[in-house]
Amino acid sequence: APARHLVRSVVFLVAALALGARRRRKIGVLARGMPGRGQRRLSRPLDALGAAVCALLGWAAVRYWQVSWSYAGPDGRWATLMDLVIPVGFMLLALHFALDALAGRPVPEDDR
Repeated sequence: APARHLVRSVVFLVAALALGARRRRKIGVLARGMPGRGQRRLSRPLDALGAAVCALLGWAAVRYWQVSWSYAGPDGRWATLMDLVIPVGFMLLALHFALDALAGRPVPEDDR
């Protein structure tokens, strides 16, 4: 069980690092083969969509966590606390996407 929590934490850390480096553009299906101008036009709507999806997943993760917490026994509370990485991670990703959508950060040169 501790390995499961470690994997979750690492996944959200890697996702945050990838977002910080703006590497998600390289795997985007819509952005492949598209010139830089087209990528810049899609940047804000895709960031807003990413924020909405992550916020929705974060909200669902909070609800799931609340149910898990209510059914966890005294011995399972620590493991349930470790599961908070999921809703917190999704909410942080949603915040990152939302700030990018509002700021309209340019697509890096190597992603064009």
